[in-house]
Amino acid sequence: MVKRVVHLTTAHARGDVRIFLKECLSLTSGGYEVHLMVADGLGPEVVSGVAIHDVGVVNGRFQRMLILPWKMFFKVRKLRASIYHYHDPELHFIA
Repeated sequence: MVKRVVHLTTAHARGDVRIFLKECLSLTSGGYEVHLMVADGLGPEVVSGVAIHDVGVVNGRFQRMLILPWKMFFKVRKLRASIYHYHDPELHFIA
């Protein structure tokens, strides 16, 4: 059974070097099913075997810290992953 890994970020771009290139692609090449949850408004896509999910964009830091974590929480629950890796402090309380 392949383990499913989900990376979550509200502040980084989907092509972020550290998250996408170093972590997500490394896990994909290691045989993991990898998903990246972002908030950039560019929509869903699959890039190099990584499924990218978009929860949309909001205006301002305040909304990013209060609204986006809950949007991600309800969307990410449906993925039922083995491992969740969040990259931003505002996601700590939904972890």
